[in-house]
Amino acid sequence: MIKISNLEKKISEIYYELEQQQQHIFHLDMNEYDSQDRAEEISQLRHYHNAMIKSLHNQIICYLDALDLHRYLEIFIKKFNELPDVDKAYHGIDYDHMENDISNEYLHELWHFLSPFDFFKTDNRFTKSGVQYLETILKNTQNIIFKLNRTPTTETQVYDSVKIIIESIFPTSQKPKHNFIKTMKTYNPDILIPELNVAIEYKYANNEAKLKSTVEQVVSDVQGYTGDNDYNLFYAVFYVTEDFWGKDRFNEIWKEHKFPKNWKAYYIIGKNT
Repeated sequence: MIKISNLEKKISEIYYELEQQQQHIFHLDMNEYDSQDRAEEISQLRHYHNAMIKSLHNQIICYLDALDLHRYLEIFIKKFNELPDVDKAYHGIDYDHMENDISNEYLHELWHFLSPFDFFKTDNRFTKSGVQYLETILKNTQNIIFKLNRTPTTETQVYDSVKIIIESIFPTSQKPKHNFIKTMKTYNPDILIPELNVAIEYKYANNEAKLKSTVEQVVSDVQGYTGDNDYNLFYAVFYVTEDFWGKDRFNEIWKEHKFPKNWKAYYIIGKNT
């Protein structure tokens, strides 16, 4: 039997992931296919994007049917067809130069259609902008620490510095709760932001061996950070005292571990003591 809550969770996750893909698609399409690798990357991204659109379409139809919302289902099919227009969905990206924002007409229309449902938060646009603000903060971890005139020597000292900024912008991060509890261990993310459904893990490394070890720790964290539906987006921020790998190599190693799509990593080069 189909569980309504599972359908709601899946629709939200797929929609959010498609939103996250828009910037990647936009920047790829703005560049010429200057190499076989880039052409292959675009082909793979297009294939994956089409599969996600089709999956989202099917999930919505199944959801409306399960709720016996037959009239609303008719409206959906009339507007979006029985099979989704994957070309329209892929090419419907618009760039707002004034707001420096990328949007997708197809996803925007879907947002309007799903907005009456409580599970599909009516503040979805706030959530999107909130995540963008958060990512800006995480990317500027070193600048924040520098302006606070701190020289961290531990992981705790790193995320405590950033936590000051995050708690002033996202009030729910001050006393959050979670259910990342396993049989043998309770997993405690360094920062939780319930209003964005985000959990953040900071890692500190002052040598290459420690950096390798922290990446392996995150592999374990991925398994532990499950079972709490309030959090579906995870960040791993690696603060290194020296540029041990370089960002390109770090990104390649991150890809090799095949982390889930809802995990993102940042490689932050700090200052050595």
